Amino acid sequence: MSRRRHGRTGGQGQGQGQGAPAPIANPQQQNGDGFLEKLGVRPGIIICLMNPPEGFYSRISNGIPSTCRLYLGLPPKPPAHVFLLWPDGTRQDLETSLQYLKSMLSLEGGIWVAVSKKNSGRGVRPGQNGPQGLTFEEVQQAGLAMGLVDNKQLSFSDTHYGLRFVIRRADRGEAGPPPGRPPAGAEQR
Repeated sequence: MSRRRHGRTGGQGQGQGQGAPAPIANPQQQNGDGFLEKLGVRPGIIICLMNPPEGFYSRISNGIPSTCRLYLGLPPKPPAHVFLLWPDGTRQDLETSLQYLKSMLSLEGGIWVAVSKKNSGRGVRPGQNGPQGLTFEEVQQAGLAMGLVDNKQLSFSDTHYGLRFVIRRADRGEAGPPPGRPPAGAEQR
């Protein structure tokens, strides 16, 4: 997989997905509606786009904080905080991808998987999975099979939405709270 790094001030990203579904219909509106915040984008995190549709990289890169790092593909060094994945194979291929991304995910991070909206008539990647791509149920079952939990949905465009998976709380170990948050029950002074 290729790696490209982009800080908000670093220029336009290259290399878009081919034969991809429609990108975000109106990224300015999406960003204005808190789209990036809903994805979990905040200052200082690492974001990785895996097999994105054409135009998505440049559109998301224009709205991220300058302290974030945005990669097309895998980061040079894990962990990453937010993965956005557009699957293009079978459910088994998705499970393999999710297992690998899980190993590179920060404990408080999330993996977003693009899913075709039922009435859109467009698949995530038409072909191996039929004209509609993977269904919500297939994506959800793949994530659960890999020990992940789905906890959020977010519209990506008129034709696709994302399903977010996180590491189960029980599997996060004793790493403590995410940076900047005091432990539960800790007194603030």
